[in-house]
Amino acid sequence: MPSGRHERKTYSLADIARELGHRPAWIYRNERWRQLIADDDMPEPIVGTGRPRFHKPTMDAWLGRHHPNAPRMRAANDTAPVAQPASDGEWQEHFARVYGRQSA
Repeated sequence: MPSGRHERKTYSLADIARELGHRPAWIYRNERWRQLIADDDMPEPIVGTGRPRFHKPTMDAWLGRHHPNAPRMRAANDTAPVAQPASDGEWQEHFARVYGRQSA
């Protein structure tokens, strides 16, 4: 049953700092949040005047990629070469497995 309270749809700078595992003062020091936008593709604030506010779903996606405890992303395509049959006999066996036996 709904409680009547709405979940916040924005993050403050302090929220982002905590999500990244730092104290809120860390993100304000030397305007580190602007460095995150410039260097780490952090989304721009939706409210930029006064206290910046950030769109929560967008920030959740960004935090999923940049969170210090997130698993490191791997390449989607495997770059290891696929083993190739080395002889005509191996090729015949390979094609028989893939396409089935052909009757002549």
